[in-house]
Amino acid sequence: MCQMCTENMKTVRQLLAQKIVGLLPKENDAALEETVEEVIKDHAQRVENINLEEGIRIQGCPDLRSDLIVGIRHALPKLTIEERFEMALAAGAVRL
Repeated sequence: MCQMCTENMKTVRQLLAQKIVGLLPKENDAALEETVEEVIKDHAQRVENINLEEGIRIQGCPDLRSDLIVGIRHALPKLTIEERFEMALAAGAVRL
């Protein structure tokens, strides 16, 4: 378990999940696992700049990946197209 799995990091996990949803193709969740890996790796690298050990722990945490994947698969059918578009804009996946 890493610092991201603690209760006080719930908001950060939600922001990571929104970024992942924003980066997914709009049709389906076929690239979900790859996108989760990329986003966690990027976040862990940022944490490593502050605390190397914690960044490594985040990158290797299997609980974080499974929690994000389960939560996203549960939430995707409930999201409207507008909400997914807003998440894609926030994630930088859309350029206007």
